[in-house]
Amino acid sequence: MKKKNQVEAVDGVVTAPKQKKPIKTGKVVGIAIAVTVVALFLFSKILGAITPEAAQMVTVDEAQIRDIEENIDTSGFIESSNQKTYFSQVNATVSECNAELGSVVEKGAVLLSYDVSDLETAAKQAELTDKAAQSGYANTLQAGSESEAKLAESTTNVAQYEQLVASREADVKYLNTKIAEFNQELTKLTGTGEKLSESQTKRKGELEDAIFIHQQRLENMQSDLTKYSSKLAEFQGEKSSAEAGKLSGNAKAQIAAEKELSALNKESAQKELELAKAGVTSEFKGIVTDVQVVDGGMAAKGGALFTIADVSSVKISVNVSKNDLESLEEGQNATVTIAGKEYTGKVSKINHQAVANQQGTPVITAEVTVSETDGNIYLGIEANVVIHTASATGVVAIPVQALNTGSDGDFCYVVVNGVVEKRNVTIGASDGEYVEVSEGIKEGEEVITVVTGDIAEGMQVMTMKADAEDMVEEEAVEE
Repeated sequence: MKKKNQVEAVDGVVTAPKQKKPIKTGKVVGIAIAVTVVALFLFSKILGAITPEAAQMVTVDEAQIRDIEENIDTSGFIESSNQKTYFSQVNATVSECNAELGSVVEKGAVLLSYDVSDLETAAKQAELTDKAAQSGYANTLQAGSESEAKLAESTTNVAQYEQLVASREADVKYLNTKIAEFNQELTKLTGTGEKLSESQTKRKGELEDAIFIHQQRLENMQSDLTKYSSKLAEFQGEKSSAEAGKLSGNAKAQIAAEKELSALNKESAQKELELAKAGVTSEFKGIVTDVQVVDGGMAAKGGALFTIADVSSVKISVNVSKNDLESLEEGQNATVTIAGKEYTGKVSKINHQAVANQQGTPVITAEVTVSETDGNIYLGIEANVVIHTASATGVVAIPVQALNTGSDGDFCYVVVNGVVEKRNVTIGASDGEYVEVSEGIKEGEEVITVVTGDIAEGMQVMTMKADAEDMVEEEAVEE
C-alpha cells in the first residue's frame, strides 16, 4: 500500500525515472499565473545551460498535518458463515415441501410436512403389542411364582411319602419273612404224619394263629403301601410340573428384556409420529441452497432433505498480495459493500498457505466475516471489501511521491534555504496518496516530490510547488 520511489544513492547522486502526479482536469487557471510559472521554469533551464552551477528547478510540496487511513482494497464472493443440512428423522411420505432452491425462508417457517397415516397405524400397533407384552409378562411372573410355591409343597410331600413307602415296604418284607418262618415250622411239625403230642398240638395252634394275624397285618401293610406309592407318584408328578413351570434367572431376564423392548418400540413409534406431525421448520432465516425431496416422495430416515444457508452472518474470501500481508491482521475492521449497501465486517481468518491466482502470482487468502446483516444478502455474488489496516490522526504527512528507498532505508529530499538535504525518515500509515512520517520531517518543510537522476544532497535548487506544476501541465493540455 505504501508507494515509494525505488531508487539507489550512488556517490551522492540518485538515479531514478521521473514520476509525475496525474493531471487534474476541470481547473481554471489565470493566464497571468501560468505565463509567470512557465517563464520561471524556462529561465531556470536557460540559466542552467549557461551556468552549470546555477540552481536547478525542482517540484516540492509541504509536509502537513493530516489524518491518515490505510486500507487494503479488494473483493471476493459471498458465502454463508453457517449452513445446515436438514435430515429426515422419520420414514414417511412427503406431503408438502415448501423449500424452493434460492428462496429466502424465515426462522420458524415450516419447510416440509409429512403424510402421517402410516405412522399413526404403526404407533397403534406398537401400543397394542406393548399392552399384550406387559400382560404376558405379569402372567408369566405370576405363573412362575405359583410354580415355585407348588414346587416347595410337592417337594415336602414327596419326601414324606418316600419315607412312608419305605416304611411300609420294610413292614411287608418283615411280615412275609415271619409268615414264611411260621409256615416252615408248621410244615416241619405236621409233616411227619405222626400223632401230635399235647404240646405239639398247642404249638400248632399257636403257629396257625400267628400266621393268620401276620397275614392280616400283611394285607393292611400292602394296602398302605399301595396307597402311599400312589400318593408318592402323584406328588412326584406335581413336583416335576412345578419344576418345569419355575422361571430360571435367564428366563426372567429374557421376558423382562422382551417387555422393555416392547415398551421402547411403542415409545419410538409414538415419537416418530410426533416428529412427523411437527414437520421440519427452519432454525434461522436463510437461503435454500439445495433441495433433495419432492412432494409425494419418500423421505428415508437419516436422508438429506435440503440445505439452508444462514444470511445473518456471511463471509467473503479475498486475496491479498505479499506486500499487503505485513499490515494485515486478524480482528481488523472492514467495510463490505454488497449490492450497493455497506456492512461492517472483521478479518476473521488469514490462511498461512499461499495459492496462485489466475495470473500465477502467489497470494494469501483472508476471510472477512460480516456478523450482522439486514438479511438482504445474495450469496455467490461479488462484494467489494475495504480492510482498514491502520490509521493515524493529526500526524505529519508527505505525498507518497516524495518517499524514496535506498540501501539505508526510507529517505526524502528536503529543500532548506535553497539547498537539498537528504533525510532518513521513519514512516507509518499510508492512504496511497500521503504517508505518515513519525521521524525526520517537520510540518511545513518542503520535500521534493519529483526525483530525477541529477538530484544530489548539497546542490542548490529553485522550488516550484507541486500544484503550480499541475497548473502548468493542465494549461499545456488545454492549449
